[in-house]
Parts: sequence; C-alpha cells; structure tokens
Amino acid sequence: MPAFLIANIMQVHDRELLGEYADLVAPMIESYGGKRIGTSAPAEVLEGSWEGRRTVIFEFPDMAVLDKFYYSDEYKPLIEMRQKSADVTIVKIEGVE
Repeated sequence: MPAFLIANIMQVHDRELLGEYADLVAPMIESYGGKRIGTSAPAEVLEGSWEGRRTVIFEFPDMAVLDKFYYSDEYKPLIEMRQKSADVTIVKIEGVE
C-alpha cells in the first residue's frame, strides 16, 4: 500500500540553503523508490484554513520504505539543513488501494 510524505513549508529563513537541501534530497528520495507527485505554491484552500508558502507531496512504495528513508542515517544531516533553512511541517499518511 503506498505511503505519502507531505511537507508544508511555512516560513523560509535561508532560500539558498533550502535550495541546496532540495537538490540533495530529491535523488535520495528516488533511491528509496519515492517520487514527487504534487507541489503547490501556495496551496489553494477550498475549505477551512491552511497556512504555508509551498506544499510538496511524495509517494513511497509503502510506509516501511518511507520510514526507512526518513529515519536513515544518510537523511539525518539533511533534516538539520532543512530545519535551519525553513519552518516545515511534515506528516506521513498511509494510502489506500
């Protein structure tokens, strides 16, 4: 069953560092079988409220692979880079078949 990682970028502190993070994380996500399936800057709110400058959605083969990526030793330094460059809310949700 697919799994999705959703990143909602709230505030950017260092655009250059965030760009460097994006360049490094994209091939890493692909190496775990993940792919970017959606992005919006900003998301169009149809009901309720949604804050953020940009939302990005990634699909992984399943939750185990998503977790393997997110908690990997190779991703840890990129988490720190992302946290320095922007305020981002990240959630994971399981897909349905």
